[in-house]
Amino acid sequence: MLQRLLLLLAAAAMIFTGVWWLYTGGHIPRRASPPSPAVVAPAMPPAPSPARPAPGSPAAWIAAPGQVEPWSGEIRLGFAMEGIIGAVGVAEGDTVRQGQILARLAGEEFQARVAAAGQALAASEARLDDLPSSAGKKERQDAKTAVDAARAALAAAQAQAEKAVLRSPINGRVLRSFRRPGEVVSPSRDTPVLTVGDTSRLRVRVAVPECDIARLAVGQRAVLIPPAFAGRRFTGSVSHLAPSLRGPKNARSLDVVIALDGTPHLPIGLAVQAYIIVGPGGEKELEQGMPRGEKEKEKRGSAPGPRRGT
Repeated sequence: MLQRLLLLLAAAAMIFTGVWWLYTGGHIPRRASPPSPAVVAPAMPPAPSPARPAPGSPAAWIAAPGQVEPWSGEIRLGFAMEGIIGAVGVAEGDTVRQGQILARLAGEEFQARVAAAGQALAASEARLDDLPSSAGKKERQDAKTAVDAARAALAAAQAQAEKAVLRSPINGRVLRSFRRPGEVVSPSRDTPVLTVGDTSRLRVRVAVPECDIARLAVGQRAVLIPPAFAGRRFTGSVSHLAPSLRGPKNARSLDVVIALDGTPHLPIGLAVQAYIIVGPGGEKELEQGMPRGEKEKEKRGSAPGPRRGT
């Protein structure tokens, strides 16, 4: 009986073992190890962001277009009365002296009037001188009045005759000749007969935008680059700032005059790009502001222009 009971228990154990094996898929579960304590990494400071570049300061130079002028400016000459041009005695490029007659109106009547007025004055003075000592006070006064009137008539004739000639107001050169003999002229017409200028020294007149004028001052140095003169640069100094702005309201500018150094031989009216040095190191910055390609062009003989700084 006991042996039979033991066989039943062994069979039950085998059945239980088989069921358990099928249930677990043949894997023996392992005892879970206790969780290891979490390692907390020390807090790291945030990585610094790239520093922003400081806003660019204004360039140490101002760029503006301009053109070459004679030191005196270009002086327009025309007759002060209407008439026909009789002669023009000079040509473009001629050197002239102050007071020299450059042109005349046609007609001999102006000099004839001067001659007649001179004769009348001489006669009046002779009559005054020939008065006898017995002449009365009124007679002598009338003779003096006649002399004064003759002098006034001569002065008027001379002034009228002077209007018929065109004289140079300066020592300089004839820059342009606009009118020819036989043409009718009048003070109301805008076209001059000639223009003259003192070219012994030259200057450049530039138009600086209104936004830049606060940094301008007389005496500042300037670099001037004429596009027509490849690879050449000229220097000068600011000699004058205009008292008022010109141009439309949304594009006003200030006229700035730059006196050129030395006596360069440049044609009047030549276009130039001016760079006025308004801060320390401006000339060096101007060189650095020129793109590499433009520097090479300058060496090869083309006319470069530095880029405008910010």
